[in-house]
Amino acid sequence: MLPMADVPPVPARRTGPAALVTGATSLLFIGAVGGIYLLSRAREPASDASPAQEQPAGTGLIEGRDYRVMVAVAHVRPEKAEGAKWDSGLAEKAAPDPYYEIWWRGNLVFRSQEVEDALVASWSSVALPKLLKLLTDEKISLETVKEGALIQARAAEEIRVKVWDDDPVDDDLIEEFAVTTAELRVGDQVRQGKGGLESVTLRILPRDAQQLDQLFR
Repeated sequence: MLPMADVPPVPARRTGPAALVTGATSLLFIGAVGGIYLLSRAREPASDASPAQEQPAGTGLIEGRDYRVMVAVAHVRPEKAEGAKWDSGLAEKAAPDPYYEIWWRGNLVFRSQEVEDALVASWSSVALPKLLKLLTDEKISLETVKEGALIQARAAEEIRVKVWDDDPVDDDLIEEFAVTTAELRVGDQVRQGKGGLESVTLRILPRDAQQLDQLFR
């Protein structure tokens, strides 16, 4: 009978520092989201009144109620209307750097961050850098991290949305459009573009929306 050869032990898998940092960061972020939400609810003043029901998606805006309006996704055409590239010079082959503005009652009420080199630009309902900053702040409030323009629904009023391409010298207007508050619906609604946009998705949320699936999209 032949003697059995010694089998070398299998070395244990080691988790690299980068993987540990990534995992810890993900857990910290998830914990921050849940903690901020629960603490903000806990700090709300007590009220004997029953809480307002969540307004279902697809319903029209209620007169006098406050809403947040934002662009969730913008699909930009690969070229300008006249066939020119969005950028010139060394950046001629680069995609545009979209950002958007929301105007209400003749005032600029919100401007988003730009998305670099994107034909499909998307924006979250929550500003993640502000959310992480709240970890070191004493005051915790979901209102400080929500994105979009805060408006009040009034009959016959409209909001104006301008989508721009951020450039070093002069920003290019990709497309501008107006929509009345009567046309808006809670949730996401897609509008077809007529200029530099193929389509744009508007997102409307009641100001007092509390459901996490609405807030953290």
